[in-house]
Amino acid sequence: MNPIKKLKSVYRNENQNLQDKTVTLFTINFILGIFFLMFAGIRFAAASYTVALGEAVVAVIVAVNIIILFRGSYKISSMISIILFTSAAFVMFFLQEHNEMDDIYKFSTYIIAVICVAPLLSYNLLQMIAVGAAGLAGQC
Repeated sequence: MNPIKKLKSVYRNENQNLQDKTVTLFTINFILGIFFLMFAGIRFAAASYTVALGEAVVAVIVAVNIIILFRGSYKISSMISIILFTSAAFVMFFLQEHNEMDDIYKFSTYIIAVICVAPLLSYNLLQMIAVGAAGLAGQC
């Protein structure tokens, strides 16, 4: 059975909006998981073991998150995704060289992706408010 049909089956008693969000959440996590695995392999080959380990850990978290989603816990999976993506934006920003003139643009580049996908992943308005607040806090 393909994963989309399996998700639809797991969430068949939920409304159509939630069923659609589960597919979106799965798709985003699956794609990011594959990319993080590829990045970890590239970093490992380049002998950047610490970064490779970090990217491999993120790939594992994403894989566990997908399992949680398939077990029928959309809200938990949604929360993990939003926390992981928001945290990643902050970590990526702090790993960069800092130049006060460019910092607001660098952070905005990372957090805007999270802000754009948050409505697709969230189940509650409070999640959107939290992502927005994190984005604003990062600008300070």
